[in-house]
Amino acid sequence: MILAVTLNPALDITYRVDTLRPHATHRVREVAERAGGKGLNVARVLAQLGEPVLATGLVGGITGARLGTLLGTIPHAFWPVAGEARRTVTVVDDREATGFWEPGPTVTADEWERFVGHFQSLLPSVRVAVLSGSLPTGVPQDAYAQLIRAAQAVGVRTVLDADGPALAAGIEAGPDVVKPNVDELGDDTPRELLKRGAKAVVATKGEEGMEVVTEQGTWRAYPPERVYGNATGAGDAAVAALARGLVRDAAWSDLVTDAIALSAAAVAAPVAGQFDEDAYARFREGVHVEEMAHRAAVRVVCLDTDGRILLMRWRDPANGETLWEPPGGGIDDGEEPIDTARRELVEETGLNPAMIGEMSVAVHRDTQWNGRRWVGVEPFFLAKFPSARPPVTPAELTADEQRNLVESKWVHWSELGDLEGRLEPPQLLYIVRRLAPNDLRPRLDD
Repeated sequence: MILAVTLNPALDITYRVDTLRPHATHRVREVAERAGGKGLNVARVLAQLGEPVLATGLVGGITGARLGTLLGTIPHAFWPVAGEARRTVTVVDDREATGFWEPGPTVTADEWERFVGHFQSLLPSVRVAVLSGSLPTGVPQDAYAQLIRAAQAVGVRTVLDADGPALAAGIEAGPDVVKPNVDELGDDTPRELLKRGAKAVVATKGEEGMEVVTEQGTWRAYPPERVYGNATGAGDAAVAALARGLVRDAAWSDLVTDAIALSAAAVAAPVAGQFDEDAYARFREGVHVEEMAHRAAVRVVCLDTDGRILLMRWRDPANGETLWEPPGGGIDDGEEPIDTARRELVEETGLNPAMIGEMSVAVHRDTQWNGRRWVGVEPFFLAKFPSARPPVTPAELTADEQRNLVESKWVHWSELGDLEGRLEPPQLLYIVRRLAPNDLRPRLDD
């Protein structure tokens, strides 16, 4: 069974309008009232999938009593508190949603201690515990860390979906899966969350799909099509898929396929906590997953003094797609990274290898995979050039490489959003934003 924990549940009210216009009066076409909060959305999706689930959390007051009624046949074991449970209001039109979230009750130290005991009493019949959402006032910031350690003590796996201090403290307890979105990651990367204690990180990126990062490898998955609708519960649907996958010990490629398909199908449903079953079945057939096990560390990007990055545009021989990537490759046995960088620069660009210094080579991946050590380097370099756009001429490419090469050029960060083809890796723009000086930050709308 899966235990879905919602420490700050809410009475979710959804208004559907024709078109949402700021500062205007709207005539509501439809009103939906549901028991909500991230964990309860997870529970509802799991119930629709036919997966055994039990919902728990902290509820209080008249609103809290209403939550239990609205859950219907979904099993629940809430713990009562004196404060009034919160409400959320979501206004939805045909393209997007706007939400208004109340803060929730104030929980006393005694109420929290009693809930922890209640949580522990539920664990004997649980295989995976999902810990989702914000913390109500009074609950300690390490609340999720406490629950993760309690679950670990009896062999229960955990999925954490939170943000801010609650996420940071929870990660240190070593949850089996952490599911941040781009905003929750902030300036961190999935690899950095692994170093802090998470066993696996599933970073959701909206229309750009998901990235799964573990010590064993990295997987990227892309949705089959763009879906319009209510995205409020999409992340919760993804968490439901992740929890179900852990119960079944699914392979990461299967698990992330299910997570993307289910989250997209949730966008197509009218309210959070539901998914369109026909869309779910269709999406599962179209999700594209790539195993990128060699990307076990963050790619470090160096800029020249004009803020330029060396990128080459290639045609993927497997699927014909075009992509942009820096030159670089694996280190041969006994070879130093600086030697590899100089060799790769000559082979792939024809530029003078003497331009590369020890401090301008970035080792960006180092991992064990399939019994071999894989290390890659990028021959980035910082230098003053005689012209704004130094010529780049690929040299000594094989016949296959020559056929697959589309073009190569110097590209300024501000032009990255205008490139046709998929950037490789997709986090390249993000890392440039982190490392570039303030006056070289990329346009965020790209």
